Amino acid sequence: MRRLAVGFLALRVVGVAALLLLLWNPGIRAPAASVARPLVLLDASLSLAGHGGRWAAALDTARALAHGGVIWRFGARIAPFDTAPPTDGASRLGPALAAAAARGGPVAIVTDGELTDALDLPADLQRVPHVVMLARPVFADAYVAGVEGTRHVGMKDTIALRVTVGTSGKGEGGKGNAARVEIRLAGRVLMSRSITLPDSGTIAFDLSLPAARLPAGWFALDVALAGSADAESRDDVRLFLVDVSPEPAAVILAAPPDWESRFLARTLGDVARVPVKVYVQPERGGGWRDGATLAPASPGSVARAVAAARLVALVGEIVVEAGEALGLELVAVDEGGKPGFERHGRNCADARDDGKRSH
Repeated sequence: MRRLAVGFLALRVVGVAALLLLLWNPGIRAPAASVARPLVLLDASLSLAGHGGRWAAALDTARALAHGGVIWRFGARIAPFDTAPPTDGASRLGPALAAAAARGGPVAIVTDGELTDALDLPADLQRVPHVVMLARPVFADAYVAGVEGTRHVGMKDTIALRVTVGTSGKGEGGKGNAARVEIRLAGRVLMSRSITLPDSGTIAFDLSLPAARLPAGWFALDVALAGSADAESRDDVRLFLVDVSPEPAAVILAAPPDWESRFLARTLGDVARVPVKVYVQPERGGGWRDGATLAPASPGSVARAVAAARLVALVGEIVVEAGEALGLELVAVDEGGKPGFERHGRNCADARDDGKRSH
């Protein structure tokens, strides 16, 4: 009986203790959930390492935001994190931001704000990240924005370039800024032109360089802005590749000139990647002119180009006398009275003959 009494007493003690615990209801502290570390996108374009760039501060900021997590570099491409100075010539945030959004989780961006595609970012991606801006101080800068031109020319042709230059930042407003645009080869100035830079924005103009100033072959020309004092000199030069051939590989004779001859010349140059020379005869049986400049061309110079070319194409109708003066031999006259010529015993290609005759 005593053992039963002790057992019931123990049960009562346990029950009272459980009741007291229910009445007390102590709060149990759970460990705080760990804060998700963001994926940090670090701008690694040249502007971060240029004049006034804050690359060191960008590295410190990226590390602090990542908390030991993942950092991606972005510029012209996406790359793993490293501390090497930026080398990319563009700052495209869109691809990196899209990849980060697909990965999931919070995203932070460290940039100087000089983004190539800032205006093209989709609205949903613009709402994703936390942005830390490390803007460069405003400074005066003159630069070469672009160079366009013909990349395949003959030795007797002219290299026609379209050059765009510009300025930004703080300058001497309203006073203009005198400068020079130079075309250089291996440090040697081939030609120079004086210009006046705008107070802001860009201007474009044409330059003409005789190809005879270059030997035959491929060359990298420096199109440089000189004589303008600015804080950033790395954007003052653009490279332009040009191929100079001793003689044009293809000659187009257009009599009279029309859109077909222009289209054929552009297509031959783009597809075959050879220098193409176009001669036009505005008047039937009249003199020949350079198709690019409309400068008069002597029959002898046209004949030499025809003789040296690997392809001769005829557009329009060349009279017998004009063809023979160029060294072409009359071989046939069709039912419509149109003459057919050959050179070195081979027919000249007729651009309007659907490829029935070939050089």
